[in-house]
Amino acid sequence: MQDHPKLIPGRFYHIYNRGINSCAIFREEDNYRHFLWLYGKHVAPVVETYAWALLPTLTLTGFKTLSGLLAMPRTGYRYYLSLPFAGVKL
Repeated sequence: MQDHPKLIPGRFYHIYNRGINSCAIFREEDNYRHFLWLYGKHVAPVVETYAWALLPTLTLTGFKTLSGLLAMPRTGYRYYLSLPFAGVKL
């Protein structure tokens, strides 16, 4: 597994995630709510969020770190998104 660089406290970052082959990462209204819940739980406590956008195929966030510790909710959201397809070969 590749090591990711550590975020430096006090710096500004722009992070984006997109679906593989531009596939939708938000398929239902509840998907947006769940992602925001994960963001609020894991990211918001250690950053000052200046801008964000949740598009069907893309997430964009702009923030300033308050701490070097940051757990992006990507893994948890990927698991949540895959639950309806458990056991289905795509």
